[in-house]
Amino acid sequence: MAKNIWHTTDPTSAGFQAAGNWYGVMTAFYSVAALLWGLFYAKTKANQRKFWYGFGLFADAISIIIVALTGNKWVALLAFALYGIGNFTINTLPFTILTSSLHGENEGAYLGLFNIAVCMPQIIGSLISFVLFPMVIGAFSVAIIHEGE
Repeated sequence: MAKNIWHTTDPTSAGFQAAGNWYGVMTAFYSVAALLWGLFYAKTKANQRKFWYGFGLFADAISIIIVALTGNKWVALLAFALYGIGNFTINTLPFTILTSSLHGENEGAYLGLFNIAVCMPQIIGSLISFVLFPMVIGAFSVAIIHEGE
């Protein structure tokens, strides 16, 4: 963002600091957009939730493309609003769709299995990365970890 909008990658420059300040504004805007989207979504009918799920995912995809390509801070602000909609969608709607389709019997078991289905790939991927990264990147992966020290 600092490179595309403020045309700098130097952390000591005023432009880079302005980009950091603007990022704080955009993060606040993103949070408000997610909250408002959540209030809107709470009023939708159960048979419309899949449509709004698709809409939220699309908004998220568009936001990422806009942030990557824009050179205007106001357009980036709009993109962060779309990102807020997308983030709410990704984190909330799958559980909402699942729980609204359950009828109370074994609901905890179904939610547990759903949670495992979400978490296990992340855990497995993390464990595999300890083996895969050194093979692909070599000693460089260790250098990346120790760079901040």
